[in-house]
Amino acid sequence: MSKDFTNFIYEVQMKIVKGDGGGIAFRIDPTSDYPSGYYSFAINQDGSYSVQDANGSLVLAQGSSLAAIHRGLNQTNLVAAVVHGNIIELYVNHQRVAVVGSSSTYTHGWIGVIVTGSSGSNQTEVIFQNAKVWRL
Repeated sequence: MSKDFTNFIYEVQMKIVKGDGGGIAFRIDPTSDYPSGYYSFAINQDGSYSVQDANGSLVLAQGSSLAAIHRGLNQTNLVAAVVHGNIIELYVNHQRVAVVGSSSTYTHGWIGVIVTGSSGSNQTEVIFQNAKVWRL
């Protein structure tokens, strides 16, 4: 099975154990030793979320969803992305929190997980499990 995805649904359960947040990364450039090109969807323990490119220079959406995101440490959240062409739909716990149009910069690639945190000594630890992907 190829690890290079173009149009797909990707979901994973995550639990923030320590620190700020985590999420999923997709359309990761498979040709780079240090992936510098991809999109990410991250949620934080305070109920906020963001969708952006790898270096944060292009923020596609950000906000908070207190209804969808289970806040605080040791709370399990199911994060998902439905990616089809230039449209990306983002879900938390089966509730859509954002729909964005992406640029044509990243059209395919690998999938993965990420952790987020503020700079300094604030370390982040996130447990990821039950990752699933479907090709569209």
